[in-house]
Amino acid sequence: MHAKFLRNQRFSQRHSLSTKKQLKRAAERKAESSIILLRAKYCATHVRKRKLHVAVN
Repeated sequence: MHAKFLRNQRFSQRHSLSTKKQLKRAAERKAESSIILLRAKYCATHVRKRKLHVAVN
C-alpha cells in the first residue's frame, strides 16, 4: 500500500474513540454548549436590563 495511506490510517486509528468514549465525549460537548448558550442568554438579558435602567434614569 501507499506510504501516505498507511500514515493516514495510523493517525486515524490513534485518534478514534470507542463507542463508549464517543458517547461520553458527545455528552460532554452537549453540556459545554448548553452552558455557553445559558451564559449568552444571561448576558444578553443583563445588557438589555442595564440599557433600560440607564434610559429611565
